[in-house]
Formats: sequence, C-alpha cells, structure tokens
Amino acid sequence: MSVAFQTWAEQIQKLHRALRELGAVAAELSMPTAESHEWFALLERKLLPQLDIKPMLVVAVVGGTNIGKSVVFNHLAGENASAVSPLAAGTKHPVCVVPPGFDDEPLVSRIFGPFQLRRWQSVDDSLSECDEDLIFWRTAETMPPRLLLLDTPDVDSDAQVNWRRADQVRRAADVLVAVLTQQKYNDAAVKQFFRKAADADKPVIVVFNQCDLTEDREYWPRWLSTFTDETGARPEHVYVVPYDRAAANGRRLPFYDVGHEGTGPLGEPASLQAELAHLHFDAIKLRTFRGAITRLLDRETGVPAWLWQLRDSAGEFAAASAALNAAEMANVAWPELPPRLLVDEIRSWWDNRRSGWTRNIHAFYRTVGDGIAWPIREAWRAAWGEPQPRKDTFRAREQEAIVDAVEKLLDELDRLSRLGNDVLRPRLAAMLGGASRESLLARVAAAHAALPALDDDYRSFLRVELDRWGTG
Repeated sequence: MSVAFQTWAEQIQKLHRALRELGAVAAELSMPTAESHEWFALLERKLLPQLDIKPMLVVAVVGGTNIGKSVVFNHLAGENASAVSPLAAGTKHPVCVVPPGFDDEPLVSRIFGPFQLRRWQSVDDSLSECDEDLIFWRTAETMPPRLLLLDTPDVDSDAQVNWRRADQVRRAADVLVAVLTQQKYNDAAVKQFFRKAADADKPVIVVFNQCDLTEDREYWPRWLSTFTDETGARPEHVYVVPYDRAAANGRRLPFYDVGHEGTGPLGEPASLQAELAHLHFDAIKLRTFRGAITRLLDRETGVPAWLWQLRDSAGEFAAASAALNAAEMANVAWPELPPRLLVDEIRSWWDNRRSGWTRNIHAFYRTVGDGIAWPIREAWRAAWGEPQPRKDTFRAREQEAIVDAVEKLLDELDRLSRLGNDVLRPRLAAMLGGASRESLLARVAAAHAALPALDDDYRSFLRVELDRWGTG
C-alpha cells in the first residue's frame, strides 16, 4: 500500500470520527444526523471496510423481475449457488460466493455491514421469507481470486423491502452486472436504480438475456441506447445471451460480446467470468472509491451541505441564546437579611470568647437593659399585637421575591414565544403550554416552604468566618 494511499485512508478515518462526534451535536440541534444520509452509508459501508486491505472487487448481478438474474449469477459462479425460480421476486436475500482463501467472516461482515451474515446451506436460502436483512455466503472453488460475486433481490419488486436490500448491495458493490431483457431495459424502477449507480460512477456490464439472436439483432442496440441515455450509464462490456431453458438449467448459456454500442458481430461465445477475472482491479477500486468520495463531498447533497446546515442551525441556536441572555428575565429586589441576626450572632460569638468576669459584667448590663426596655415592649404589644419574628418576616419576603422572579421570567418567555426566532418559538410554546401559571407558582411556593431556614445556614457560615477572623 503506497504512502499516498495510506495518508488518504487516514484522512477518511479522521473524517468518519469527526462526523460521529458531530452527530451528537446535530441531534441536540434537532436536525438529521450524519447517519441518516446516504453519503454516510457510503463512507461506513464502502470506504472504511476496504481501506486497509488489498484491492478486491464486489460484483453484483442486478436487474428486474423474471429476467434470469440467478441463471446469470450461477453461470458466473460456476455452480448452482442460487435458486432459479419462474416466480416473480424469487430472490429475497442476496447470495454471495467468495474465492478460496477469502473465508474471513469479520471482513465479509464489514463489506456488507447492513446485512446479517448467514452461512449458505442450500440454493433455497435466498427464497426464505423474513423481515431481517440477511446475506447467505459461501466459498466457491470456481471463483477467481479477490472476486466476490452477488445475486440480488429484484430492484422492481412489489416488496419494498427488496428495494432496500438491492440499494444496500448497490452501495457495497464495485461492479454491477445489469441483466436486462426486452421487457425490462426501459422499466422506470430499473432505470432509477442504475441512474444512482451512474451517479456514483459504478462500472456497469450489460447482459441482454433471453434474446432471439436472429429476430432481436436489430433491436438490442436500440435497447442499449435507450438504457444508457435514460440512466447515464456507460457500460464497460455488452453481452447478449439467447433464450434456451435447457442450456440455462445446465449452465451452458453462451455469452456473446457485441461491443460497447451493441452493434458488434456475435462471433464466438465469451467467458464473462474470465472477463471479470481480468478486470483491472486496482483501477476499478480507485474508480469506485472516487465515485464514493465524489458523492461524499458533493457540495449540494454531501458532507459540505450537511455541515452548512449544521452551522446554520448552530447560528439559530446562538441567536436564540443571545435573545435569552439579552432579555431581562428576573431582575427583582431581593430582601436583605435582618441586621439583628448578624448582631445577635456576633454578640453570642464574642460572649463565648470573653473571660469569666467580663462575661458576667456584660450579662449584668444586658439584663438591666432588657429590664428598662420591658415597659416599652409591652406597650408596643398592647397597641400592635405580638410582633412577627424577624426570620419569619424575612422568609415571607424571600418567598415573595422568588414568586415575583418566576412571574417575570414567565412573562418574558411568553413574549419570546411570540416574537422570538424559529428556534425559540416552538420550544417555548411547548414549554409554556403545559401546566397553568397558577399551578407553577404554587409549586414554586411549596418548594420554597420545604427548604431549611436560611438563617441556620447563615449562622453556621458566620461562625466559621468569625472564628477565622479571630485566629488571624
């Protein structure tokens, strides 16, 4: 592996890690994560699994219903690995054959990430009905080195689950063998599938199957022209195969190379498997990597577009944060702690530090002072009633201040829910649309009432500070 390729591979891995980290940010911004985009699937399922291995090719046989895909697949595999069914949508799960020496299940799992691997047991494996996305795989002695061959579900099946599985195969494949017929070369679903493949610069080999070599000779160039014009695909090779059920069942179908335009003479039958084996693996692998990278970095639909969307969403949240910070949410007059609490605590602390005779003198004078003030206090009580303890007065004022602050906050949030930007409005509307204001304020008052008295904490704090001052 060259130094340049290794450096490029490290950059791809670094990009993947960064996108993973940004995924959490995207979720917080209520926008689609990277994982929800097709370009991320290409990154995880196409690029990353093959960055650190010797170039190998994944060749997928694809096409519509009842066109003989599995017949062509078995011919390329050199053995009957997939069931041939005359019923529509017979193949429901991909079948993969790998060459000898490629019996590396973790590697195969990386290449076909979305699928659950199952060891191949019989040709009927691909016909099983289940909701899981499975891929049945086995080693085939007839397969050329470094070539993985896939049979796939129909791209135009009535079952939409088959479309998803076929799309997942398309992303993983390096080369697509497009099996077409007179009935399916112009099918809308088939053309859409190969249009996506062309956009990703996937090499395509066209096989016109079930042909009448005499009657259809003037038509398959037209079929090819329509197919290429409608999809943008430019086939590497074009083959025609006659309709011969006995030869199909015996894997004896001839494949005739008719050139890129489909106008070449039939000549001698060619070996499509041999052609695949002689493909320029390194060049095709780089080409498919380049196609994946192109889609990954597309300014309109790839990573840059997602990053711009992420930046715009972050900007909207920053504007919302600025609006919240700029708003006067709860500017209220907080009640001051009664000075008598401070005076009493300092006096108590100082009394505990006096010597015996000075403590007695001060206690005597304090008693005399209280006696002199007693008539005044009694007259006050007679006129105005028993005074409320200072700490209770402070606690009531504190609760009033808290409730007032919450009311002002709710007023400002309500204003922003009507006048704020697109980020603030729906979120504030949802937050303010639940419990009534009265219910919320009642809960705030109840929560305050359940708190311990502030003066207890204040006394503890003041005692520590006075002790520190006294020993300083």
